[in-house]
Amino acid sequence: MPTSRAIQRMVAGLLVIALHLVSAFGEGRGASDSPLSVEESLSALSFAFRTPVDLSPDGKWIAYTLQDPRKGRSAAEEERYRYFTDTGVPAGHAGCDVWVTHTATRESRNLTEGKGNSWGPAWSPDGTNLAFYSDRNGQAQLWIWNVASDRLSPAGDAIVRPRDGFDLIRWTRDGKKILTKILAEGQILKDANDAINASQSSPEQERRPPGTTVTI
Repeated sequence: MPTSRAIQRMVAGLLVIALHLVSAFGEGRGASDSPLSVEESLSALSFAFRTPVDLSPDGKWIAYTLQDPRKGRSAAEEERYRYFTDTGVPAGHAGCDVWVTHTATRESRNLTEGKGNSWGPAWSPDGTNLAFYSDRNGQAQLWIWNVASDRLSPAGDAIVRPRDGFDLIRWTRDGKKILTKILAEGQILKDANDAINASQSSPEQERRPPGTTVTI
């Protein structure tokens, strides 16, 4: 269960983001403006499902994930991408970007700038680095944003394997290590994707009684 501090941080983050969005909307559209078109409504950014909002330890930055429905639409329409895309992105996070908002100035920025799909940001304990998932190099990996240098770089070459937004990135207390799910050693993305599609769509799987965990 989330701690009271974690809940407070999440609520504070959501309030700041909401204030920013309301302010931006009010400045961009006057009272006499025409209603939103269908195209504008369908292309509106939204918070990604089951993905956390994280406030930096110093309270200056909020990191979160926004999803562009236009980017994720093609993947969602194909049955083979029901669980993961061919680059290892969970289907529910296709079309996502990592955003940051400064709590004092309310300035917001698309940190990943639409390159690939990025999601699930998590601050290091000292607030100097932000870790997140991204396939911007062609495969889903762990990436780091260093606040001081404003530089994005991969944390390693391992392919990450988070199933959904509940598979969070975790830093150790000293900020030197990160805990996350990765692809099994020796396995390739295509084989992993084929295996999960087959297991989830198998008629034998569907006939098993609830609670059954063994397959022969």
